[in-house]
Order: sequence, then structure tokens, then C-alpha cells
Amino acid sequence: MKINHTNRLQQLNNYRAQIDRNQKIAEQNNAKAKDRVDISPEAKKMQGNPITAARNEKVEALKKQVESGDYKVNPQAVAEKFLAYWQGVGSVKHDDK
Repeated sequence: MKINHTNRLQQLNNYRAQIDRNQKIAEQNNAKAKDRVDISPEAKKMQGNPITAARNEKVEALKKQVESGDYKVNPQAVAEKFLAYWQGVGSVKHDDK
């Protein structure tokens, strides 16, 4: 019995080896391509802004008032703000009471 074309198996093995190499390279490239965030120097300056610190203090004070039940909403001021917004008026009397 004579078997012809015995090199076909070798060609198939070479093809599989090439596919494996390509998959490894693709995995390495995917591992290298990670998400990255760069913060500009201007943004870094804004993070340490004293206005931001004051705002954070105000937010914390409001949170404490809400949690303790001491925070009171002025319904008249809220209604005026809503009305001004819906009417497209840019300015409304500002009361922080």
C-alpha cells in the first residue's frame, strides 16, 4: 500500500501554528491597548480651586441639614424660579433664605 501526499499534514500543522501565532500577537496588542485618562494642567488647577473647597463645605452643610431635618425649602422662591425658567425670563429676584 502506497500513501501519497504525506506533506499535507505538515501544511495543516504550519497553518495551525500560524493561526496560533496571530492569536498570541492579537492578545498581546489588546493587552497593551488599555484605556487611559490624561488630566490637563488647567484641570488639575481647578481641582484644588478654593471655590471648589467652599462649595464642598456648603454641600456638606446642606447634607447635614437635610439629614437632621433642619433644612427648610422656601416654596415661594422655588415657584418663582420654575416660573421664570418656563417663561424664559433670565433673571429672578435671588433670595437665599
